[in-house]
Parts: sequence; C-alpha cells; structure tokens
Amino acid sequence: MPDPTFGLVGGGIASGIGAIFGASAQQQAAAEQARLTQEALNLQQQIYEEQKALLDPYVTAGTDIGLAGLTGLTTPAGQEEFLAQYYAGPQYQTLQQQSQQELLAAAAATGQLGGSTAANQLQRIAPTLGLQALEQQYGQYAQLAGIGQTAATGTAQLGSQYAATSAGLLQDLGVYQGQQAAAYPAAFGTAFGTIGGYTLGQGLEGLF
Repeated sequence: MPDPTFGLVGGGIASGIGAIFGASAQQQAAAEQARLTQEALNLQQQIYEEQKALLDPYVTAGTDIGLAGLTGLTTPAGQEEFLAQYYAGPQYQTLQQQSQQELLAAAAATGQLGGSTAANQLQRIAPTLGLQALEQQYGQYAQLAGIGQTAATGTAQLGSQYAATSAGLLQDLGVYQGQQAAAYPAAFGTAFGTIGGYTLGQGLEGLF
C-alpha cells in the first residue's frame, strides 16, 4: 500500500515547484515592464533636453541682449551712451543730410530760406532723429525680451511636465523592480512552507 506521507510530501514538492516556475514568469514579466519603463524615462529625458536646447538661444538672447539692453536704456548714462554712438554712426549722418536737404528745399520754395523758422527746424533735426532712434532701439529690446520671456515660460512648462511624467515613471519602475526582486524569495518561501507544513503535519500525526 502506498505511503500516504510520501504522497502528501510529493504534492507539497510539486506545489512548490509550480510556485517557483510561476515566480520565474512573474520575474520575467516584471523585468520586461521595468525595461520598458526605463526606456520611457530615457525617451522623456531626451525629448525634454532636445526641446530645451531649441528654446535656450531665445532665453539667452532675451536675457543677455533684450533685458540687458532695456536696463541700460532706462538710465541717463545708458541713453547718453546710446545717443553718442548713434550720432557718430553712418545711419544718423545719412538721415541728417536727407532731412537738411528736405528742409532747405521747402524753405527755399516758400521764401523762408535763411529765416529763423528754417534755422529752428534745422536745429531740431538731431534731437528728433536721436529720440526716434532711442524709441526704436527700446522697442527692439522690448520685443527681444518678450521673446526670451516666452521661451523661458515654455522651458519652465517643459520642466514641470518632465518632472511630473518622470515621477510617475520612476514610481512604476520601483514597483516593477520590487516585484522582480521579490518573485523568487516569495516562491521559495511558499514552496518550503508547503513542504514543511505537510511534513510537520505527518510528524504530529505519528505522535498520536
């Protein structure tokens, strides 16, 4: 007659082996999930860095040129420096000559050439052109600073989205890695517990 103890122990061993094979499949599945999650993390980082690199020049230009230029033009010293460079440049010389010729031609046509009105108009050429150039430069700096601010806002939004997405993926990765690490220990614990339980039970039955 077959020994029932052997059958019970054998059943425990079979159950334990099944648990171990099941753990292998669980470990492989968790490892694959961890691998895919890590790839998703790497892709997120790559996309963030590429998009940030596209925005960085605009942020730099808006800060180093636009904002710095605006700051300089808001001070009297900065305005004087700008006007000194403008009056010494070829653009002013060309515009001044054109304005003088137009004024002189108009004064000659109306018989006011050599009068105080024509003289006053000639004196106002330089301040008028300087103010126009100053306003134009200020507008260019403001536009550039605005572009930089928009790019900086975009960079901040990218960083926020990247942080939120990465946090979720890192949490998932930790779960999968934990499942991968715990698969075999749990299976061996189940297997040995099952076998030990059957054996202990049979041993106790032998005592009574």
